[in-house]
Amino acid sequence: MAASYDASLSTDLDWVRFLCGDRDITSPQLDDEEIHALLIEEPNKYCAAAAACEMILAKSGGLIDKQVGDLRLKWSDEPRNAYGAHIQYLRERCAYEMDKTNYIFKVL
Repeated sequence: MAASYDASLSTDLDWVRFLCGDRDITSPQLDDEEIHALLIEEPNKYCAAAAACEMILAKSGGLIDKQVGDLRLKWSDEPRNAYGAHIQYLRERCAYEMDKTNYIFKVL
């Protein structure tokens, strides 16, 4: 599994990582190959980012509690709802970007 990220956002892969918050390449949520596959399947980087975010959210598996020894972590639904709202924003931006391209025409 390879992971790369350039903060200059020179590629769509970098944009997808940026939009998903998956910028720590020492512990990536998705590998580059998965993101490349999404970029091929989706019409633009915002759609690919929304799909990547959905994959990241699905990986959490609805984890609510985790305990290891004396350490106990508990998650609420708030971060999940906030990430869901971010996914909705990305889907709206995706649609906007697709809609923009439908109005391009040549003036003679």
